[in-house]
Amino acid sequence: MSLNLLDSVKRLFNSEIVSKAAISLGESESGISKAISGVVPSVLSSIVAKATSGEHGATNILQLAKDAAGSDVLDSMGGLFNNNGKNSFLSAGFDTLKSLFGDKLTSVIHSIAGFAGIQTSSASALLSGVAPAALAVVGQHAITNNISASGLVQSLENSKGQILSALPLSLGSIPGLLGLSNATNSLSGTAKQATSAAAAYVKGAED
Repeated sequence: MSLNLLDSVKRLFNSEIVSKAAISLGESESGISKAISGVVPSVLSSIVAKATSGEHGATNILQLAKDAAGSDVLDSMGGLFNNNGKNSFLSAGFDTLKSLFGDKLTSVIHSIAGFAGIQTSSASALLSGVAPAALAVVGQHAITNNISASGLVQSLENSKGQILSALPLSLGSIPGLLGLSNATNSLSGTAKQATSAAAAYVKGAED
């Protein structure tokens, strides 16, 4: 069974969650909404990068995903940003972020904050909320369909193009930070070829 990972995670962060996050974090709803549009594909990119980095990475992501699916995070989305965005899920989510992004985490947090015009603490909280939720979606899919580490890699590879294309242009450096530069270069190369072909067609039509 295929998984539309991007849409599945985006649906979790609906207008109600955005409103609660805005109030809890002291930000505008528009700022939170814009941030989430960058946070979701950024977190998913990190999951893809980690899972496709080798056998150990795939096994690690599969276990993280199953652990997240076994938690109550998906059933507790409504309370994710209560208590000024401070709860056990966000604390655990930040630990997950560190395992996903490694030493690139600070750069990603600042990129999201700058992109959305929100505080870095708010960007960090949103990333901490999305990470366990995204992993739980992956974990549920893996458990339901009895997917192995190699099967998970294939599923994530199939989602990679959609995830990368969902990243706002101003966050385009994030895939490179995560080791997905080959994929982005490939996409860029395709775009350049299309542009060159169009230019050649126009020139031919003018001659």
